[in-house]
Amino acid sequence: LSALRARGRDQMVVCGTETHICVLQTVADLLAEKEVGFAVGPTLVSTVDRKLVNLPQVLSNRQIPFAFRSQATTGVKSLPLAVTYSVRKGLAASDALTGLSYGAAKLLSLEQQLGSIAVGKDADLVVLSGPPFELSSRVLAVMIDGEWVYEKEQDR
Repeated sequence: LSALRARGRDQMVVCGTETHICVLQTVADLLAEKEVGFAVGPTLVSTVDRKLVNLPQVLSNRQIPFAFRSQATTGVKSLPLAVTYSVRKGLAASDALTGLSYGAAKLLSLEQQLGSIAVGKDADLVVLSGPPFELSSRVLAVMIDGEWVYEKEQDR
């Protein structure tokens, strides 16, 4: 949080448990007025009072900036599936992509350097066989620091 404060980002909330989801859905409109950004995860969708609540969708519908986060212990293993589940439960795929890229950069005040594809920005790219949140989509190629580090061999 000290790095965020140094960049002028005092108004960011880190959340991701069922309790957070319950509380945040009730105060989302108030938080939207205060221009608070959210780092959400690892729990994104939960049942509250027998009703399914998709926290990223709640935030997106109210135009509240958010980024996805994972726990250090589960990280890359669970985040893609959690975000895909959130998309399947109503979050727009474009909003999910923003939460994984530009939204995260903006919350950290790094949007001038990364978070979108533009000349002069840092970017790592992943080429997929289909839509990013379809379980059948596969990685075809990966570019890191301008170098192709992985390319799937074509079926012959």
